Amino acid sequence: MATAQAILDARALYPDSSLADLYDEVTMPPELRKAHQNNDRAVMEAYGFDWRKMTESECVAELFKLYQKLVDAENAKTAAETAASPGGKPKRTRKKKTEE
Repeated sequence: MATAQAILDARALYPDSSLADLYDEVTMPPELRKAHQNNDRAVMEAYGFDWRKMTESECVAELFKLYQKLVDAENAKTAAETAASPGGKPKRTRKKKTEE
């Protein structure tokens, strides 16, 4: 993603600065702040969120809700496999080897 690379590029402009220095709310370099704002906007758009109306905290909350749905679905799948499996262990699936 180009916006993530822009964050790395902005950080690279300050090779002698620690992450603590770079991410200090008061002294954050403007290039880095702008790169993060652009990345936040791209993430919000990718998930169909309206970045003009949604705060960063609201975005994070929505992303965690989506993550929780994925975790719940995976847990339900594992529980169903465990219940259906002899000995009460989930069935293991092997990944097919891909030839290089």
